[in-house]
Amino acid sequence: MDENVGEVERTEVFRVNSVGNSLRSLDKDAKIRDLEDEVLSLKTQLQSTQEQLNKYLSHNKKYYENNKELHKQRVKEYIQKTNYTPSPEKKKEYARTAYLNKKAKLKAEQEN
Repeated sequence: MDENVGEVERTEVFRVNSVGNSLRSLDKDAKIRDLEDEVLSLKTQLQSTQEQLNKYLSHNKKYYENNKELHKQRVKEYIQKTNYTPSPEKKKEYARTAYLNKKAKLKAEQEN
């Protein structure tokens, strides 16, 4: 008789687990749908943010392209007025940046 009780308990546990698994699969499907919805909303938000950023950057880019000489003149005047001299570390940093930019430009030209 004790053996039959163990079998009944096992079948009940199996039934509970199978119901729980089906509920878990429903939960997983719901979670997947929720995550897909969230991904779509984030993609649309990203796209709108990129559009706003492009508008802002294009405006600034146009301004500096149109006023390039004026900007350079203002910088020269500021340097003369303040007697600005960069430190040796800054000179090294500027030289390295220029070198890396030149290297990237040459690499891009070679790829094309």
